[in-house]
Amino acid sequence: MDVMKRNRVVDIIDDRIKDESKLDQVVAVAKIARSCLSRKGSKRPNMKEVSIELEKIRSSSYDSEIHIEDEDEEKDDQAMSFNTDETRDVGMTAPAMFNNASPTSDVDPLVPIRTW
Repeated sequence: MDVMKRNRVVDIIDDRIKDESKLDQVVAVAKIARSCLSRKGSKRPNMKEVSIELEKIRSSSYDSEIHIEDEDEEKDDQAMSFNTDETRDVGMTAPAMFNNASPTSDVDPLVPIRTW
């Protein structure tokens, strides 16, 4: 979060991503990710807004409508803390089989990863 405030996202991006991607798109995705982390639900974009923004970025017609409120973010950063001493058990259930699930995706990744 501090990196975003200082506009230094490029400093933490992997060199391969820098070489193979458009940096303005990567920074735009980082801004969307940051807006999703806002502690105030009213400040977070919904999934439809995120999807629209990501599609704009992917199609290279990026002109983000998600604006970051610096004043509220400072309060959010101060309020955000994690207690690692505390443990919580969380129960979860899920269906064992998905009859309608497709094993492949027709969506192209924003940043293609080469595995050679």
